[in-house]
Amino acid sequence: MAASVFPGSWECDYTNTTITARVTDPDEYSYFSWSLRTADGNTTLQSRGYSLARTASFTGLTPATTYRVYLSWSHSTTGEGNYEYDYVTTQAVEPQPERPDNWEWTSTVAANAEVPLTPEADGTYLAKYLTAAEWDGFIARCIEFAQYLGMSVSGSQISTTPGTDMEASDVNAVIDLLTTMNPPTSPPAKVATGDVISAATINGLKNSLNSIT
Repeated sequence: MAASVFPGSWECDYTNTTITARVTDPDEYSYFSWSLRTADGNTTLQSRGYSLARTASFTGLTPATTYRVYLSWSHSTTGEGNYEYDYVTTQAVEPQPERPDNWEWTSTVAANAEVPLTPEADGTYLAKYLTAAEWDGFIARCIEFAQYLGMSVSGSQISTTPGTDMEASDVNAVIDLLTTMNPPTSPPAKVATGDVISAATINGLKNSLNSIT
């Protein structure tokens, strides 16, 4: 039997595993039945008998797969041989992003460790625990983890300038960022202006970030 032309209108919505068909204009008809078939129409996968329901949902489908959705309409539950179908392709599943590598500090951030000294051009020595480049690298890794979790964030507001002192606001901005990612290991407590930014705090930031799975 050849397909008919439905005098009303109907449509389909879909996700990666579900197709929902609905009659938006029934015209003069009250009873509808539905079926879901393979793309070639040869195999019926799911079906719904005639009823007053104008919507049918088909679940448990395969992503990125084309199906035929059949609509039949009638003035009664006995059916009148009318049917029409449409092709629907379920959404593809986006690949799960790869988790970024754990972060490890390369500067000296161990408690009571010897302070590394960097010779300056004028013959003096500058004591450094953590460079701006490494701090910005840590921020970049935080951004990678946030994007891995599907968040949209920017680290430009918490980057640093070489040669400047690390401030409490720098650390607290990263703590805020980590908190939004809800890591299993909570970030360290915020620091107040004038407080010493300890190795425990710096390592606490790393441990919190690396706890994200």
